[in-house]
Amino acid sequence: MMKNIINKIIQSHLLTIIRLGFIHLSAIMIVMSVLTLVINFPIESVNTFLKDILGTMYLDIIPSITNSFYNYISLFVVVSISYEASKQWNLYIVNGMVLSLLCYIVLCPVSVFHQSEIIETTWLNSNNVFLAMIIGILIPFLLHKIDLLNIHIKTSKNIPHDVARSFEILIPDMIMVIILLSVRIIADNIFEMSIPELIRFIISQPLKYLGGHIFSLIIVNFGISLFWFFGFNGTYIFNSVMTPILMSFSIENLTAINSGYQPPHIITQSFQLLYTHLGGCGSTFALIIVLFICNDHYYRKIARVSIIPAIFNINEPVVYGLPIILNMKLLIPFILCPVMNTIISYVSMFLGFVQYTNGVQLPWTTPIFISGFLSSGISGLLLQIVLLIVDIIIYLPFVKMIRNDKIA
Repeated sequence: MMKNIINKIIQSHLLTIIRLGFIHLSAIMIVMSVLTLVINFPIESVNTFLKDILGTMYLDIIPSITNSFYNYISLFVVVSISYEASKQWNLYIVNGMVLSLLCYIVLCPVSVFHQSEIIETTWLNSNNVFLAMIIGILIPFLLHKIDLLNIHIKTSKNIPHDVARSFEILIPDMIMVIILLSVRIIADNIFEMSIPELIRFIISQPLKYLGGHIFSLIIVNFGISLFWFFGFNGTYIFNSVMTPILMSFSIENLTAINSGYQPPHIITQSFQLLYTHLGGCGSTFALIIVLFICNDHYYRKIARVSIIPAIFNINEPVVYGLPIILNMKLLIPFILCPVMNTIISYVSMFLGFVQYTNGVQLPWTTPIFISGFLSSGISGLLLQIVLLIVDIIIYLPFVKMIRNDKIA
């Protein structure tokens, strides 16, 4: 029963579309994050050096590049997710993407500035990522449902394929535009607020509150380890839901830094990736260190095989090789370490001992210490050292127990 539920979650079309939609943007996010890191390097002397070397490029051009991405990131999210949704429902992909983008732009509030109508970037940046996700999925879904009605304009076989396809999508596109206009009229006249404002009020804020709450993240990290213990990919299951929420927080932190403000969020995608699971799910980097100093040849062999992948946060060799799965004597530390890491990291940042994550989108394979430094400077590196020591202390008695070994 449990396995069937998990499989349904994993195979969910919506989660797959969202996950792949963000994967499509991950490369450009990493590039923009690196540029943001260049102009906000955590060491002031390096900042000064770069200003002297790069001059105007450092002060103006690079920030303009990053702003060009982050100020309009919701548009990119609409395009990426609608692309994946259109593929999922076998639609004419370009049409699904264009209609989704059109819908998003039409629904955004318009302001008048110097007798010109403009859409403020507050409706296009990370503030509206949730609406972008909804539009990117909903429009292709509705097109799919309309397509099932088979109300297309039939054309002669002699007409070129591309021209014929344009006629075939004409009626579905007209229906979508009528729906779009109806929604806009209802929102403006009944709710007296725009769709982005309405969506943010109904959905985004509650989700953001839950996603950014320390207790929610504790439950998530508890669940990730528990599911892995029973052989399910807990990382995939929970991160499919949490990634869009936490990613929006990371983007908001980056946007704030680019604008000269303090980052607003403690809990972000970077926080989850870099400080909760050191060396992979269950924070097993500490376990591997304990196995290295264990006086058992088999455990040391497991540690030698596992250490290189673990440096890059890949821990399948130790999870399956020790094994950890269904090993009741390792269940407690496997769950406790990520939970303790979450609490310690949150409290450290809340009290001001550690800088908030800067939102830089580092690859999940970035080694610890390097990732902490790039995300929160020296304080982030020191935090990871502390977390690793705590994890070692937690794992130590349980490794003793599983073989009653003497620790060298």
